[in-house]
Amino acid sequence: MNLVRWILIFLIMGIFSLGSFKLVKFNLELEKRTKELSEKLEKLERENNYLMSQIKYYQNPENLLKEARAQFNYHQIGENLVIIVPNVTSTESETSSRP
Repeated sequence: MNLVRWILIFLIMGIFSLGSFKLVKFNLELEKRTKELSEKLEKLERENNYLMSQIKYYQNPENLLKEARAQFNYHQIGENLVIIVPNVTSTESETSSRP
């Protein structure tokens, strides 16, 4: 009878140990996932801050006009558009065309 008690005690301890091991493993997985999601959140917050600053910048009509001129060669009626191309020497053009 004493042997049966010891066997039952070891079985119960084994079951609790296995359950504890599974909980620790699950906890580690949750911590890893939490860290990944926190990093993703920080990245999205930085991106959101950048986009909000861009929205604020482009809400100013002067900035919007300046960017339209710079990026799309926009000009108003009566304005002349002048594009200045840098002067390239023959040695510069030869070296830039080589792979």
